[in-house]
Amino acid sequence: NLSINTDLHAANGKRVKALDIFAYALAFFKEQALKELSDQTGSQFDNADVRWVITVPAIWKMPAKQFMREAAYKAALASRENPEQLIIALEPEAASIYCRKLRLHQMVDLGTPTTRNGINTNDNKPAAVSLFNNQPRSMSDATGRAAPFLVENVIGELWSQLEEGDRYVVVDCGGGTVDLTVHQIRLPEGHLKELYKASGGPYGSLGIDYEFEKLLCQIFGQDFIDQFKIKRPAAWVDLMIAFESRKRAAAPDRTNPLNINLPFSFIDYYKKFRGHSVEHALRKS
Repeated sequence: NLSINTDLHAANGKRVKALDIFAYALAFFKEQALKELSDQTGSQFDNADVRWVITVPAIWKMPAKQFMREAAYKAALASRENPEQLIIALEPEAASIYCRKLRLHQMVDLGTPTTRNGINTNDNKPAAVSLFNNQPRSMSDATGRAAPFLVENVIGELWSQLEEGDRYVVVDCGGGTVDLTVHQIRLPEGHLKELYKASGGPYGSLGIDYEFEKLLCQIFGQDFIDQFKIKRPAAWVDLMIAFESRKRAAAPDRTNPLNINLPFSFIDYYKKFRGHSVEHALRKS
């Protein structure tokens, strides 16, 4: 339901336009990107030299996509006079293009477990793209084993095995949403056709953060957590960053527990708030 009129509620109770917050974030990224380009190339880059691409979830409705464009205009990435300077792209389309540019050594054999010692070995892959048609094909990898054929650069730089009409599923598992899209190859240019509108929902990894917060509320009390966010906002962010790093180390085959350290200010503020220690609350839990 994101739109230009959406308000956000700050922890201190104030309301602020979501458009302003998004614009501040985009302006920050813009400055960082231009500085990095200038530093890396040794010549000065300014905004007019760049065509910007902002990706959005495939299941977003038109008002939400327009919201993102308006935020980019407010951040001066582009303007209404020069709208072509900004492309709003769908995340699965961007993932699909990314995966088609991968090389064979970057492929993941779908038949092989991808966790070692509880660590996911393809953390940097934005999506798994599995190719299929009526006659499934495979390629041999460097060891001579047959590996599922995942991705393809149809321009001919690497392989030329994709055929007209081949289809693949893009599964985009993000922070907020999980989207599934089916793309079909259209030759000779290698254009993508979306066979069916994207489906999915708010099933991304942020849901795990919310569950962790609910657990904290059960142990320490909703009233304390609400106050802690207001009185110690930096410590709350530190706690959630610590949880995020542990969350990334989780894996289905992991058996040993994941420990999360509570910040000192959490322990200190809880004792002042409740009159007893966090250990007391944990023992009661």
